[in-house]
Amino acid sequence: MSFQGLLISLSGMQASQAGLNVTNQNIANTNTENYSRKVVNQNDANTLFIAQKDVPSGVYVEEITRAKNFFLDLQYRNHVADSSYYDELSTVSSNINDLLGTPGNIGINEKLQDFYIAANDLAANPELPTLKNTFVNAAKALTESFNALDDSMVKVKEDIDTMPNGILNGAVQDLNTTLEAVSNVQKQINLLKAIGRDATSLQDQRDALLDELNSFIDLDIKLGQNGEFFQVRANLFEKPNLATPAEPEITGTVAFTNPDSNIAGIGAAANNTLEFTIDDGVNGPIPYTVNFEANSSARQVVERINQTFRNTGGVGSIASLNEDNQLFLSNRLIEGAQLNATSSIQITAGSTALAALGLAAGPAVTGVTPRDVILLDSSGKTYDIEVDPGNGTTNPHPAKLILFDQNGVEQGTILSTTGKVTGLIDATNKRVPQMKKELSDFAMAIKDMVNGLFNVGNQLNGDPGVDLFTGNTAGDFAVATNIINDNSLIAVGESTATGIGSGDNTIVSELAELFFEDTAIVSDSKQAEKLYLRASDNTGIVSSLALIENEDITIDFNGLIDDNGTLMNAGDNNLPDDSLIEIEFINAAGAVVSTVYPNSGNPPPNDSVSYTGTVPVGTAFVRFSINNTSFNDNDMTNNYGHFGIDIYQNSAGVSKNINTKIAKTIGSLGQIASIDIENRDTSDTLREAIDNQRVSISGVSLEEEAANLLVFQNAFSANARAFSTMNQILDEILRIL
Repeated sequence: MSFQGLLISLSGMQASQAGLNVTNQNIANTNTENYSRKVVNQNDANTLFIAQKDVPSGVYVEEITRAKNFFLDLQYRNHVADSSYYDELSTVSSNINDLLGTPGNIGINEKLQDFYIAANDLAANPELPTLKNTFVNAAKALTESFNALDDSMVKVKEDIDTMPNGILNGAVQDLNTTLEAVSNVQKQINLLKAIGRDATSLQDQRDALLDELNSFIDLDIKLGQNGEFFQVRANLFEKPNLATPAEPEITGTVAFTNPDSNIAGIGAAANNTLEFTIDDGVNGPIPYTVNFEANSSARQVVERINQTFRNTGGVGSIASLNEDNQLFLSNRLIEGAQLNATSSIQITAGSTALAALGLAAGPAVTGVTPRDVILLDSSGKTYDIEVDPGNGTTNPHPAKLILFDQNGVEQGTILSTTGKVTGLIDATNKRVPQMKKELSDFAMAIKDMVNGLFNVGNQLNGDPGVDLFTGNTAGDFAVATNIINDNSLIAVGESTATGIGSGDNTIVSELAELFFEDTAIVSDSKQAEKLYLRASDNTGIVSSLALIENEDITIDFNGLIDDNGTLMNAGDNNLPDDSLIEIEFINAAGAVVSTVYPNSGNPPPNDSVSYTGTVPVGTAFVRFSINNTSFNDNDMTNNYGHFGIDIYQNSAGVSKNINTKIAKTIGSLGQIASIDIENRDTSDTLREAIDNQRVSISGVSLEEEAANLLVFQNAFSANARAFSTMNQILDEILRIL
């Protein structure tokens, strides 16, 4: 018997006391969020070899650890990022969908009904100024409903990306704050471990912060061999130098002060094409040729580039105006594009519109291969993240995350695919612009159709009709000022051999029919258009569609021309000189590539004629004119009437009824919101399932802890009795000695 026995019992009591303390700590934190159950790891103390004998040394507490499954932690953080991403997108898309309402109560639907009723009333009495005034007011109310919806969408976007108080910048600041908090807590953990102290409570705080960190963007959190935090990494598109972008993008040098003003030189024979090649990092290089119409504005240039891109199979956009209203081309706007070393944009030499647009031909602007960058490790934070909010002028210059080193030098942009911040970026880059475009396409389709119809009509005094609507988007959609000031300018009928007759309501009646009869074309994808051609127009009207070579095209003609008492349709009417309508496919310089005619064999009074064919190689636009040699009397002076011309490049996405289009627009936007909500709910379900698995391992069970209390209490009591017994024996031995 020796003092070693006392030491063994003492070690047992100390180990049991540590177990009791940890168990009490677990019980006290049963309902504490982010608390991980603590576990006491005991080990056999080293056996001593004394006097040729092995002498046991008792037990010691090796460490206090947390009950954790680090693989589940990584899985949980991935689902947190997905859930946060779709939560932001679903919030934005649902808010916009709520603004639009449903086809039964939407403001636009109500205003269209009022406009239709006002047109019907005016058709009954086209001479009454009071009815014209009612019609103009109904038109104003219609445009203002589009303005209000567009403004609401703009405000949704501004709430996200306004600097410095927008939601996006706030989220990025929270991201930086969380990174800083992880860094600070990790430093405290390092200090406690260095002096042998328990750091498990701080480790719980750090892990909760790492969970929060991944809710912002999908960072790569690296763990060491023991499962402990090691590094936080991100994918960085590094700038080769400060003047070179980290991704494929080209910025023009001309700032368009007014994006809606005509660009000098655009549309002339030598200044109307732009050729470029895009590699989206997935599908390889694809060349594009864009043909601009005469007197195009900067907005129209952007729309034509994107229209050509989409009509050739692209998804999303490629062009925008940046914050300085300069033309901006970027791969980041393309749906499904990958930013890597193969992605590129190149302006092709020979493009004739380069000078007017501020662009220059040259070598391809390529992306870079992303590299892992360490944002944070156990020694502290390395970089700061800031947001470039982009610009909402039109198909906006995209928002993105920029990385700066501790000296404030820009290093490049961060690639992130999920998380709250990414959701906000995709909302401001894609979701809101997508919904605004749906609304603007609808508004501009109404404008183009109504104006086209009014321009083939006449005022009561016999003067030609004028545009009723102006604007380029739903935001600036408006009734023409001259119509507001003088409603006698409204075209109500058509010219005849003797001028407009009393009660002639041809144009206003046809306007009313556009909305609720199968006589309108409204296109989602700008691949369909409706034009109107006067009986006397042999100069030609040009379609604004971006035609694609070898694309199938269908053209429907509706109407009859009165040729001095003889009704004639668009077909050849059994006349010797082809047909009444010439269809001319023209190149960018205005030269005729091919001339074709509507189908023959449809003599009057059939008022519907069709042409189906393929867009010839080299075609930029299609032009329509009256073939004056085909008239019955070869004389155009006594002709009146017009043709409605429906052009389809692709029937997909085309509605022939505006009332149907309302439901389709709302349904389309509602479907976007529904998909976002469904993705959010799926991500939430997966996140909760993983979290339940985590809690089953790291959560505190009162029954289990109660059992542990009994074990440690009994062990402490047993060691205490042994200690007391050995102490009494030693006392007796010492007393005897």
